[in-house]
Amino acid sequence: MEEGLQIITYGDVSRAKGLKGLSLEDARAEGLRLRIVYSFQDAVRIALRDKNVMNIFFAVGFDTTAPSTAYILEKGLPDNLLIYSCYRYVPPSVGYLLLSDDILFDGIINPGHSSTVTGMKPYKKYFDYKPIPMVFSGFEPIDILISIYQVLKQLRDRSPRMYNEYTRSVTWEGNVKAMKTLFKVFNLDEGLWRGLGIIDDSAFEVRDKFREYDARFQYGLEKPSRSYSMPKGCRCADIIKGKATPTECPLYLKACSLENPIGPCMVSVEGTCRIWAEHKIIGEIYGG
Repeated sequence: MEEGLQIITYGDVSRAKGLKGLSLEDARAEGLRLRIVYSFQDAVRIALRDKNVMNIFFAVGFDTTAPSTAYILEKGLPDNLLIYSCYRYVPPSVGYLLLSDDILFDGIINPGHSSTVTGMKPYKKYFDYKPIPMVFSGFEPIDILISIYQVLKQLRDRSPRMYNEYTRSVTWEGNVKAMKTLFKVFNLDEGLWRGLGIIDDSAFEVRDKFREYDARFQYGLEKPSRSYSMPKGCRCADIIKGKATPTECPLYLKACSLENPIGPCMVSVEGTCRIWAEHKIIGEIYGG
C-alpha cells in the first residue's frame, strides 16, 4: 500500500472479505489507514481537512447512493481525493435472476428505494420476456404484506403485471434528474456481483471525462477477476438466489458469525444471514 494513502468507505464494506480472504479491517490491523464514513460528503470533508493525505473513496452501493456521489464528482473533487467505483445498477440483476435457468420464480418484489431512483421503466423489458407478477414495494410491514397479497392475487387470477405498491415514492420514470446526473458521470459496463457472476450493463464506471478522479485509471488497476468464488463452504450465493436458507450453510453460526463474518450475507446489516443470526434463528422458520 502506498505510504500516506488513506482508504475511505462505509462500515459494512470495511468488514467484507476480498479475494485473498482479507477485509479492510484486517488490513487496518496491518497498518492501513482506514476511515469509516456515512456518506461521500464525509469523504470530501476529510480530504479538505488534511490536504497532505491522498484519499481513495471505495464507493460500494447501488443506484440509491451513486447519484449523490455523481453530483459532487461532476462539480469537482479536492486534488487529494479519488474514487474507486463499485456502484451497481439494480434492474439488470433482477433481469439476470428472471432469465436464469436454475431458479424458478412465481413473482418478484422489487426494492422501493432503488426503484424510486431508477423508476419502473427499466424493468419492462424483463417483464415482457418473462411475465410474472412484479410488485414495487415499500419497506414498512404493511407495504410488504400488500405486496405479497398482490403477487398472490395476480397468480390466482393468472394476470401478471407490473404493480406499483409504493406509489408514495416510486414512479414509472423514476428520479429523472438523479439518473441524468448519474449518466453524466458514469457509464454502464459489465460488473461482477458476488454470488451471481458477471452481469452486463450493471456496473457504474467513471467516464473518461472524469478520469482525473478515477482511482482505477490513475493507479492502473485491473477490474476484479471474472472468476470470483465464495469462500470455501460458504453458501451465500445460494442464499442470495433463494435456493438455500442460512441454516443450510455449514459455516452459519460456526466459522461464520456476527463477530467473525465470512460471507457477504453475514457482513451486511441487511444480509439474510446477519438478520437470522441477530434473531438467533438456528432452525427452519417455515414448515416443510
